[in-house]
Amino acid sequence: MLLFIKAKNILRYRFACARTGAGWLPVIGSCVSTYAVFTMQGIPMRLAILSSTCCWLANNIISGSIGGTLLEAVIATVNTYTIAHLCRPAKDRSAEPTGGCLPQ
Repeated sequence: MLLFIKAKNILRYRFACARTGAGWLPVIGSCVSTYAVFTMQGIPMRLAILSSTCCWLANNIISGSIGGTLLEAVIATVNTYTIAHLCRPAKDRSAEPTGGCLPQ
């Protein structure tokens, strides 16, 4: 219930602030990623978050934000790498150390 109230308040604020089509990109991206985090898991969740990142990236490019564009580009790169890593067959991942990517 609290999540619904917070989402309603965010949308109310965005209705007042978003005056152009580009202003709705962060709203759409935020809604998609919020829904994904609470209802999905695995690769579908990461694909939804990647689409959200693309909305934010487009908004940052349109608005001319250099720092925001670089941040979202890094997030998209890492998320794409993670999706590709999860899509690899399990036999390819068996060669990795069991403690993760860091040497022990």
